[in-house]
This record gives sequence, structure tokens and C-alpha cells, in this order.
Amino acid sequence: MIMVFHQIIMATTYSYLLMLKKKMVDDVLHIFTKMRQQGLNPDVANYGAVINLLSSIGRMDDAMSQYNQMINEGLAPDIIVFNSLISGFYSCGKWEKVHELFSEMLDRGICPNTVFLNTIMDRLCKNERVMEAQDLFDLMVHMGVKPDVCTYSTLIGGYLFVGKMDEVSKLLDNMVSIGMEPDVITYNILMHLIYLIYIHLVCYVPWTYLI
Repeated sequence: MIMVFHQIIMATTYSYLLMLKKKMVDDVLHIFTKMRQQGLNPDVANYGAVINLLSSIGRMDDAMSQYNQMINEGLAPDIIVFNSLISGFYSCGKWEKVHELFSEMLDRGICPNTVFLNTIMDRLCKNERVMEAQDLFDLMVHMGVKPDVCTYSTLIGGYLFVGKMDEVSKLLDNMVSIGMEPDVITYNILMHLIYLIYIHLVCYVPWTYLI
């Protein structure tokens, strides 16, 4: 009997993984229900995979429903779960929810790594929310998470996009002062800056000043 029950559980888990891979969302949720009925409670990894799937296709209400179910079952969400939810709400343009989840993540004692913070910062900059990206940068330093070249390049690109050249200069000086070497992305951003300066000189500065 025990062997039969074990085979049922294994078959259910296999079906769940197969459907998850094929993004058969409603079937995956049905399998989730069957897993519980058969005594196989989903763990953090299972929930993380389903929440990631739901978030990737914009079904954020369902994703939050699974998140709340996970909390109710006494499971502690990890950074993968938060990353999926934050990415999903970002894609939907729901920034208040992004901030709410980020604050909850910190309250739970989950310290985001550099890659995680760089991702959020990049999305903020691409939406011209550079001051929020700067706040995140400052928080990053305060938490002891070391910014890398990608962090600086992202923020430099953000300030460049909104025309705040003084801030670009400050960040570049900061990079030099801590001995951080710019990478290809940083140089591409700088080349773009030089190009913009050139266009400004050609188009807006009277030629008499250039002779």
C-alpha cells in the first residue's frame, strides 16, 4: 500500500513538472490541489516555480493567491519568490506593489544580492524613475551590498537618459575613487554621452564660438 501511494505521489509530481515546463497554467494549479489531497504538500521550490510561471504571464492575482497560501501554510518565501512577484508587478506597471513587496522582503530579513538590486535599478532607470534608482543605490550601500560595474553603468545610463550630466560625472568620479574599472557597457554609455555633446555643439552652439 505504501509503495502504491509513493508511486501515485511520484506520478503526480512528474505530471506537475511536465505541465509546468509546458506552461499549462490551469493544469498546474489543478495538480497543486491534487498534491495536497494526496498528502504531498508543496514546498518553497514548488511554490516558487508556480509563482514564477503565473508572474511571467501576468496573472498576478493568481500569483499573489499562491503566495498568500504559501504564507498560510507556514512556508517562508525566498528571494526567488520575491524576484518573480516583483518582476511580474513591474511588467504590469504596478510600482506601488513593487515597493510593498520589496519592503516586505527586507522586513523578513532577506538581504537582496547585487544582481537582484541591479535588475530593479535597471527597470527603474528605463522608466525614467532615476531618483528612485538612486535611493535604491544608497540603500544598497547602507545594507552593505557592494555595487558592481553593472550597478554604476545602469545608474549612469539612467542619469544620461534624463540629461543629468552632473550626476553622471559624480558617478564616474566615484568609480575612479574606489578603483573600479569601467566595462564595455560603461564605455558605450560614455561614447553616447560624447556623441550627444557633439550634436549639441554642432546644432546649438554658434560656429563663431568654435572658430
